[in-house]
Amino acid sequence: MGRRLSGIVAIVVGVAAFSACLRSAYTGMRDVIVVDGGSCASGGPYIVARQCSGTDTRLLLVGILGGLVAAAIYAAGTSRVGRPGSSAWLACWVAMFGVLGLSFMHQVVHPAPGSTGTFGWLISGVVFWLLAVGGLVPLIGGLTGDLRQGNKPNPHYAKLAPVVQAGVPVDAGWLGAPVGRDLSLTGTSAPGAAVASIATWLLASLAGAAIGLALSSSLLTLLH
Repeated sequence: MGRRLSGIVAIVVGVAAFSACLRSAYTGMRDVIVVDGGSCASGGPYIVARQCSGTDTRLLLVGILGGLVAAAIYAAGTSRVGRPGSSAWLACWVAMFGVLGLSFMHQVVHPAPGSTGTFGWLISGVVFWLLAVGGLVPLIGGLTGDLRQGNKPNPHYAKLAPVVQAGVPVDAGWLGAPVGRDLSLTGTSAPGAAVASIATWLLASLAGAAIGLALSSSLLTLLH
């Protein structure tokens, strides 16, 4: 119980932090696209045509680096509630490319005054969304696969079930097993265990996302 509770807390914290960092990165990218035409630079031995503002630099750095740390916390919490950590990384992948792709599409639909290269923004947005779909497919596939497999007994133990359920005494000195132990349960998942694990993960993730979006405004104010 303690392991599951700590996992839920880690999921909520990780997703909340990732959501806030993702909004930070989105805001920084939007500023670069709208104000700087899609690119900027700072420092170096050459004269830079478009200098990155300190605000944009902070938004992007916090968004990217903070997002990686938050995703790691999210993955750790996910594994503690009985889900593979890869589910968390895939969810972050989908959210990142989906949201950042939206910034390119917004430029296509509502271009900034005097901006050019609408076709380039469209291509960038499509590529980002295809990358998001590339993570969404295995994520959904893993969830549905676990739901289908969750309540199926292990075929090997199912064949042994009639023999073991008879409760024949077993010499613990030879096999190291308690007398009369029903080993048929070893290969069978508890009914509803997969559903409960997925539901817990999804609800905790949604709660974290809501908290992160609510707190993201404070983060943006701080970084500005």
